Amino acid sequence: MNIAELNNNITSIFPVVGIASAASEIKALQEIISNLPEDSGMAYIIIENLAMPQHEDLTDLLLDSAKLPVHEIVSTVELHPNNIYIIPQGNFLVWENETLQLKPSTRSTKPTNSLDLFFEALAEKYGSYAVGMLLSWSSLDGAAGLKKLKELGGAAVSAVNKAGFSHNDKIAEFIDYFTTAENAASQLLEIKNSYQTNHAYVEEDISQFDEKIFEDILEVISLRTQTNFHKYKPQTLRRRIAKRMVLTKQESAEKYLNLL
Repeated sequence: MNIAELNNNITSIFPVVGIASAASEIKALQEIISNLPEDSGMAYIIIENLAMPQHEDLTDLLLDSAKLPVHEIVSTVELHPNNIYIIPQGNFLVWENETLQLKPSTRSTKPTNSLDLFFEALAEKYGSYAVGMLLSWSSLDGAAGLKKLKELGGAAVSAVNKAGFSHNDKIAEFIDYFTTAENAASQLLEIKNSYQTNHAYVEEDISQFDEKIFEDILEVISLRTQTNFHKYKPQTLRRRIAKRMVLTKQESAEKYLNLL
């Protein structure tokens, strides 16, 4: 078993995917892990819901399924792309004193919202580079954390296999994309590529051609919706366009403009 320690001085310049699962979803989690390519350029960190029974040996259970190195976190975490990190049984992740911290769950400290804390911690640390994936659904835990993650520029994905959990206005408040365990890995790659294509991660120098495409997309949407987009932050608009590109299966902003 590989052991990983957290280093909070590392600033992410690559996407970090937080996967919230449960012991009952181990087969779905193994399927997702088995489909992750060796060169996705993303880091993955996994937690099992503390409100449910947890695996004692989750790291070992995932080793045979993964093409990527799998590490169990022991204290604090330095994440690297193309690696998988496991929060061990009886622990949860929090954002405290401007750092990510691994906390043991005891009778006096066991949280009832470990998934919310998990997603909020990743959102605070990684901002628009954070992706939250929900594999196990509880009406009491997870939604608030994903809302926070979206507010700070990240993306929220559902791979929940549960009757009744599908796209509606309430769930859309905290889920951007719906997928399955079988297609989750490809969905994550599409999100990453769309964010990169649209310069949606951080503000950066953009070519005149890309800026012109962006302005043309806004002009078309503005004419259709009669909405003034000047009051919105450019990065917010770029992330919204990136989302629409994923949903409409458009590989470039230019193709999305042609679609419009």
